[in-house]
Amino acid sequence: MIRRITLDNFMSHSHSVIEPAEGLTVLVGSNNCGKSAVITALQTLCYNERGGFMMRHGETECRVSVETDEGHKLEWIRQKKSVRYIINGREVDRLKGSIPDDLHELLRLPLVESADGHGEFNIHFGEQKRPIFLLDQNGRQAAAFFASSSDAALLMEMQAAHKKRVTERRQYERTLSAEADRYRVLLATLEPVAKMAEGAAALESAHAELAEAVTVLAKLEAESTQLLAESDKVERWQRSHDELQKLETPPDLTDTEAFEELIAELDEATRSLHGELAQRGALLGLDEAPELEPAETVEVLVKQIESSQRTADYSSRQDMSLAKLQSPPELTDDLSLEKAIENLRADQETVARFEMTAGYLRDLVRPHAEEDSGELLELIGELTAASEAVAKFEVLEEQLSALDEPPAPQTLKSGTSLLTLYDSARAQVEMLTAELEAIDLHRKDALAELFAWAKENPTCPICGGAVDPDSLFACNENSSEGAAS
Repeated sequence: MIRRITLDNFMSHSHSVIEPAEGLTVLVGSNNCGKSAVITALQTLCYNERGGFMMRHGETECRVSVETDEGHKLEWIRQKKSVRYIINGREVDRLKGSIPDDLHELLRLPLVESADGHGEFNIHFGEQKRPIFLLDQNGRQAAAFFASSSDAALLMEMQAAHKKRVTERRQYERTLSAEADRYRVLLATLEPVAKMAEGAAALESAHAELAEAVTVLAKLEAESTQLLAESDKVERWQRSHDELQKLETPPDLTDTEAFEELIAELDEATRSLHGELAQRGALLGLDEAPELEPAETVEVLVKQIESSQRTADYSSRQDMSLAKLQSPPELTDDLSLEKAIENLRADQETVARFEMTAGYLRDLVRPHAEEDSGELLELIGELTAASEAVAKFEVLEEQLSALDEPPAPQTLKSGTSLLTLYDSARAQVEMLTAELEAIDLHRKDALAELFAWAKENPTCPICGGAVDPDSLFACNENSSEGAAS
């Protein structure tokens, strides 16, 4: 049987692939769309018919390829006026109008020879403008065809095979109709499951909304904490505003510009008078002006004065910087620390004494095995305890030195409006929690109903296989997977 037909540049087909179905294949289309060209291509492949009409206009090569269900591939290729075949990859040319010897053994579309050997019949192809097979022939030719017993038996076998295939297809149609009816009943039975699934989806959506509400509530709690801090600031500012409102308005000042000018003139005159008097007093006690020192000495003195001035400026800036620093924190009670240090020193002295004793003991001769070693064991135990105490006090001293002064306790004050808002949010949380519990109870009831249906129907109505409730409804709390989720 032919499984694939490929036409390349054959008549109106540039490249067409046709895959015939099982049984009857019908080509449907408008006029001059290339339906008859497919039949012509098969006839050309079977009989190597001649003619220039086969080549598509403007092309230099056309090809007809057929693949059978037995795995054979047969190709007819025309290039200008030369024709060649490719049979399962084997090229055959120089045919001079004939066909390869094994073509019809693989294709199985040969002409049927009459019993007397004087004629051939084409039983595989029927031309469009000719009558049905044998109706346009005389009685002698029809009798000669049916006299070919082997061919007639072949036709009867083909007819029987066709009847058998029709019967099988009708039986298959009845089977499909019965299965369709059974599936309709199953779909009607499973309609409540779709509604349950929609309810479960709605519950999951409500659960997601509640989870989002919980997130929003957490955000509101964080904002309420921040609001408490801001409320404290507002209260402090309000108290400051209330205290400032108690102050009286300062009286209006009279115009003092004239007095200010007079006072400025008096101050300037006073400073000028004091300067003149000071200069006069200084000059009265002075001797004659001494001789001027050399310029180099004055220059050295000026540099020393500048250096002293820079040092003074640096000291002044350092004093200003130190003045901006805060006072050091007050030291906490160090009695416990002093006691720990005293204990540590006592332990260190004990350790030194024990080490000295151990040094003396190292020089001694090993005691006899039968003598009592209790005192030595007790001394070793004391040394070990002293070493552990020293290590512990060292760690304690290091931890105490790294501690900062504890911060002063602060008192948080919240306003009436903030408490009201917090109570409202808490009430909303309680309401949403109750709704969540009700929805969760509804979800459990729906899942229990689905689980009960699965137990009542141990066999799948669609595929007929066994129904595993744990794998079918893994979200049920009574199943192993549902409990894990």
